[in-house]
Amino acid sequence: MVKGVNKNIIEINDTGSEIFERIVFYVSPSFCNLSAKRLLKETDKFVFLCKNQVNSGKKSLRRRRIIRRRVFLLSIALGIAGVVALLIALL
Repeated sequence: MVKGVNKNIIEINDTGSEIFERIVFYVSPSFCNLSAKRLLKETDKFVFLCKNQVNSGKKSLRRRRIIRRRVFLLSIALGIAGVVALLIALL
């Protein structure tokens, strides 16, 4: 609760999260004259940055899995190519 000061506030009620019911942004007095469209764009940018920071750990884990899978498939392909080359050399 804010007492004694009139603040410009942007409140997001639909967060799309089970945990957080709403997000409240207090606009700095020096930026109160910006348009509503610009303020909403800035809130979207902030939320996007927060999501990226949370998901960055998941992305690196996903990348490692993809690299491991590619290395595994490449090693199988090289093994098969080696067996085929060996069979061709024996014939």
